[in-house]
Amino acid sequence: MHDTVPEVYHLDLSKCDQRPFYSYQGRIGRATFITWNVILMFCCLALLLLSYLVFSQTNKTDWVQFIFWLQEYANPSNIFFYLYNAFIWYFITVFTIKRVHDMGYSGWLALLNIVPILNILFLFWLVMKKGQLQENVYGAPRLTKGWESLVAYATVIIGVFLLLIFVSAFSQALRF
Repeated sequence: MHDTVPEVYHLDLSKCDQRPFYSYQGRIGRATFITWNVILMFCCLALLLLSYLVFSQTNKTDWVQFIFWLQEYANPSNIFFYLYNAFIWYFITVFTIKRVHDMGYSGWLALLNIVPILNILFLFWLVMKKGQLQENVYGAPRLTKGWESLVAYATVIIGVFLLLIFVSAFSQALRF
């Protein structure tokens, strides 16, 4: 009788992907994907607030005016609207392409981000499915940094907590 020992894959750190985050080539794991999307979200919020403080003609301390300014800002005749959206979509697409590369699929799957309803299911799939441990046609796996894992875990924990609050508040509202 032969005992089989499972083969353990050892990650060769010299082969790890070191490409910059803004390149669509290469791979990123789940934690890196979550972390860089959270960073993108905060950058976008900061960019919106900065735009409001610089370009708004209203009282800068009135946050109700900020909501009205956002509606005006989203006017398709505003060039900043297009630049802002191009910035967001570029990075969302880059992060998605790198994530599907990590699973061994073509970057063309990133087009699922523009299909309503399906894009939400696609996002869950990107976050839940493990990437390939070994090198694939898109390169070697990228080593997830410790701070990226920390941000990703905190994001998931806070997200679950906020979801529970939302469900609780929604169920309370249905009782009345």
